[in-house]
Amino acid sequence: MTRTRRIDIPNPTVLRSYLEQESDPTVRLRLILMNLIAELPRSLSLAQICAMVDVPEPTAYIWVRAWRERGYQGACHPTETGGEPGRPPSLDDSDLATLKSLLEAQPFWLTREVRTLIHEQFTVELSVSQVSRILREKLGMHFGKPYPHGDKRPRDAGAQLEARLITAYERLRAQGLSDEDIAIELVFLPPYAPVLNPIEFIWKTIKRVISVSFISSLDALRSQIRRTWNESARYCSYARWWIERFVPHVLDYK
Repeated sequence: MTRTRRIDIPNPTVLRSYLEQESDPTVRLRLILMNLIAELPRSLSLAQICAMVDVPEPTAYIWVRAWRERGYQGACHPTETGGEPGRPPSLDDSDLATLKSLLEAQPFWLTREVRTLIHEQFTVELSVSQVSRILREKLGMHFGKPYPHGDKRPRDAGAQLEARLITAYERLRAQGLSDEDIAIELVFLPPYAPVLNPIEFIWKTIKRVISVSFISSLDALRSQIRRTWNESARYCSYARWWIERFVPHVLDYK
């Protein structure tokens, strides 16, 4: 016999309203879980619902208690108590601003590299999970799996792309076009090197957001893809690294 779920979600209508508007994938997952608890039949246990979204049952109790006590702010920061301040954070606001500036110096970081950077810059020893939480919750940064480097990819794929771009640029300039007149030119990537295409990072972001979203229909999926695409495409960080790496002589386009 399935154990009856004995947990209630207060203000489910308000929760659904926040869920419809939420774009942060971390907060959205919390709202999705609580919405499932509120909407699904009571014959399902909390453990069964948690398994649907791969969330530990104790974590679900923390999220529900935070929502019950502090509403949306609790959903955003479920581990904060809202009471008297305890031990000061390892990194204060000034440290976090400095850390973010240091991280912007290169496009990709491994968590253990950030951990080493924090130790060297601030003499603070943190665990990998603590670093991950700081990056995600305090700096608003995201994670993704690195692209695999297959055996078929040329070792000099980056150099090949740079040479092709320079050739295309010089050919257009030789035709009498100025930098302002050059809008687009088709340049083929080296084979098996999708990481060299900046648009791949937008697709990667879309996949990450969808992976933690509750998609109720095909229209909802299309809407989520469109919304994430528009939000990601606003930022030039996807293209900035690419431009500085492969076409430094046309930096004005940045």
